[in-house]
Amino acid sequence: VQRLKRINEIGRALTTIIESDELMKNITRACAEVLNAERALLHVKDEKDRVLTIKYTDGLGFDTLKDLSVEFSPVFEKIFKENKPVFLTNGETPNKRSLLATPLRFQEKTVGALIVESRKDSDDFTPEELEILSTFANQAVVAIENAWLYEKIKMTYLATIQSLINALEASDKYTKGHSERVRRLATEFGRYLGLPIRDIEILEHAAVLHDVGKIGIDDKILKKPGLLDTDEYTLIKAHPVIGDDILAPIDRFDEIREVVVQHHERYDGKGYPYGLAAEEISFKARILSIVDVFDALMTERPYRPAMPYEQVLQEMKRQAGKQFDPQLVYSFIEMLQEKGLSFLATVGYNLNNIISSEKV
Repeated sequence: VQRLKRINEIGRALTTIIESDELMKNITRACAEVLNAERALLHVKDEKDRVLTIKYTDGLGFDTLKDLSVEFSPVFEKIFKENKPVFLTNGETPNKRSLLATPLRFQEKTVGALIVESRKDSDDFTPEELEILSTFANQAVVAIENAWLYEKIKMTYLATIQSLINALEASDKYTKGHSERVRRLATEFGRYLGLPIRDIEILEHAAVLHDVGKIGIDDKILKKPGLLDTDEYTLIKAHPVIGDDILAPIDRFDEIREVVVQHHERYDGKGYPYGLAAEEISFKARILSIVDVFDALMTERPYRPAMPYEQVLQEMKRQAGKQFDPQLVYSFIEMLQEKGLSFLATVGYNLNNIISSEKV
């Protein structure tokens, strides 16, 4: 009774988790806890039959396996073929460890399997515990499908926004390809700095979306060939906040929104929209600010020609401690110099223009 009560509590908690990776880790850990097992594995196939296995080992945490481990392949095959639970005692497994496995069924289709192995007290699992595992699996698969549905909705929304950005850039020869070049620069710089994968992903999304707020700015202002007057500049300065508002409906997008709304802040506190300074500006926004300005200087704009590459680097250095985080901007320049001109070509810059500008 206590176990079933605990399963119901966990089931309710799982339905509140909408990030699939976090959800699947919580499922395996909770499964091991409820059944007093040393290990739990969650094996799932998505709509495109891509396979992912999350393994939880008590005391060691999680492993994500792209391929099935050999020892569990027969169990998975049996579950997907017969759609029935598997119950093996210590004497029936090659490694002498008791095992329970049950299919994850959703809408009459087997989408995965949940396995627990090795009771901590060394006893065999019981048929009653297999029933508990099956009950837990029924709750888990609903939560997984909900998370996948949320992911699909989120990606559809992002794709729609990306299409709007592409349309916005395509209508203006001066900014065409800007967000894609900024994305490539930002992600490469993130890797160069050794950022965690999740931070690089946030930076990548923010780089693509950073100018989405310009959708709300009059086209005449965006394409004005001369300098902006005070009123026009005030309107332009609203685009980070407009972008933040556009992204607000997407749950769990807070970190991306923070980078988007702060990408025009300056290290010296003279930026917009909030006048943040130094460490008040998020680390990833400080990165995006650097690569955004670099691309702007490297490309032609309505009010000026593209700046020669070496002159761009000198201007970036001059802005260290003013517009940019000094350590980050020097690291960025260091990365560019280490990677060479061929890297800039892969980002999307015309190598002939860069070489000719260096000769000027």
